[in-house]
Amino acid sequence: MRIPLSMLALLLIGLVSEDRPLTMEEARRFLRSTGNPDGAWSGSCWDDGEDEDDYEQDLAARQRDTARYAAQYGLPPLETLRDMLTLLTTAGVVHLVPDPAGVLRLYPACPLPRPQDVFPLDEAELAAQHQLQWSAAYGGDASRIIELFQPRGERRKEITTSLDRLARVIDGHPHDAREAVLLLVEAGDFTTSLPVAGMLPHKVFRLCCDWKAFDAHRIGVHGRDEQDRIRVTVPDSLLDRATLLPLVVAGLVSRWSSAAGTHASCRAPFSGGSRVGTWRMRPASRSASQRATD
Repeated sequence: MRIPLSMLALLLIGLVSEDRPLTMEEARRFLRSTGNPDGAWSGSCWDDGEDEDDYEQDLAARQRDTARYAAQYGLPPLETLRDMLTLLTTAGVVHLVPDPAGVLRLYPACPLPRPQDVFPLDEAELAAQHQLQWSAAYGGDASRIIELFQPRGERRKEITTSLDRLARVIDGHPHDAREAVLLLVEAGDFTTSLPVAGMLPHKVFRLCCDWKAFDAHRIGVHGRDEQDRIRVTVPDSLLDRATLLPLVVAGLVSRWSSAAGTHASCRAPFSGGSRVGTWRMRPASRSASQRATD
């Protein structure tokens, strides 16, 4: 996101994943970094105290874009975490509401708005949002299809299936299966023996996985560091399209909390040290592979 990505993502995910609204003080734990170990709201929203990485390469451009978002609401460019929160509350993404004791609590909008509904996105940003929202809609189904390839075990190179069969695997409609397969193919690490865009649901085809491309383009989760923070590597293909990503990520977390047992992914599903192809809320059905080939 062009707004400070790591800090905003942590704050929104923290707010939507908690079982009760947080106070300003309680929310600080999601904003801690080596540069701001106490998570003070007066801390910089741009400097997390870490060495420069891929996210920081275009810092000046991201600050300009964020200033454009803030200017829509008559706000100055963002400098502190409090500035970031002010933009979110002014845009209606987060609401500050006093509890019976008069203590302000942070309520994320429900449902979270689409970025294009609250910020002035340019054409490239809007295209990126459409792509991310397509991934949000069908990424969970795509992740369940990935499980058929046994990414933690055999790592199958291909399966023979149909949209009807895949619909049974994802407990959905053949249309959902089609979109999930198209999402996998669009990522570049899956191919089909036949075009699926206009394919009849009963038509049999082969779905193939290129594991080298899979490992290069999927998000990797590598446990936690010494500060108990999740260590994630993100492929360049996702970074290039990450504008306003935290709103999408937080939206997914919100749906996870309200629909337990679903799978979800962003631009590309998460993979862990055991090369799991998705960040899952529950294991896929043990019989899913059988249903895909029935």
